[in-house]
Amino acid sequence: MPDSPRAKKTSKTSAEKSTFRTEFAGYYPPTDDDLRHFVTEGLVVLDTNAVLDLYRFTDTTREEYLAALALLGPAALDSKSGR
Repeated sequence: MPDSPRAKKTSKTSAEKSTFRTEFAGYYPPTDDDLRHFVTEGLVVLDTNAVLDLYRFTDTTREEYLAALALLGPAALDSKSGR
């Protein structure tokens, strides 16, 4: 399979060299800096199912769900409206 994209080797500069950690980043737990960035800069986008579930929940569950979303503040966005 010489035409396969995986078969093509490209030379990289020293700044672009890949490491095992960069090639398989999904297998490593996030660092403290990664988690801090996710919590402070992260964005939560609600899809339709997340909103429609509100109709299926009991009153208590619905209140807890909305309280949890309120904790997210401006980080929570509706996927359709962008708000």
